[in-house]
Amino acid sequence: MSAPGFLALPPLVHRLAVGGLVRDAATGQPLAGAAVAITAGPEKFQERLRALAIRHGAAWTALPERPDRARAAADGSYRFIDLPDGSYQLRVEVPGGRYQPKAAAATVAAGARFEALNIDVNPAPEGA
Repeated sequence: MSAPGFLALPPLVHRLAVGGLVRDAATGQPLAGAAVAITAGPEKFQERLRALAIRHGAAWTALPERPDRARAAADGSYRFIDLPDGSYQLRVEVPGGRYQPKAAAATVAAGARFEALNIDVNPAPEGA
C-alpha cells in the first residue's frame, strides 16, 4: 500500500539479456578487464543509445560502461541488461595487445530469459 498522495509502483526488475565469460582460448583462464562492446543491434536499441548520447553530451564517448559497453569482472564475467529483442553483434578487446580482438553474435529472443555467450579470445601472434 502506498502513502496518501504517492503512486504505488511495481519494483524495478532488470532482465539480464546477454552475458557470459571472456576467457583465454588456449588456457580457459578468465580475462578480467576485457572490453565488451555491442557494435550493432536492433533499431530500438540504437534509438535508446542516441537518446542517452544526447542526455550525456560530450561525456558520452568517454564513459567506460554504458548500455553498449561492459568490462569483464575479475572472474571474466560480463553482462548486458534490458536489451530489446533482436540480433546483436559484439566485439571483445583485451587491453595490452596480448590478445586478438574477437567478434561474436547473440540473439535476444522474445520471452527468453537470458542468452549465455562465453567468448574465448585467441592470443595475438608473437611479434605482432
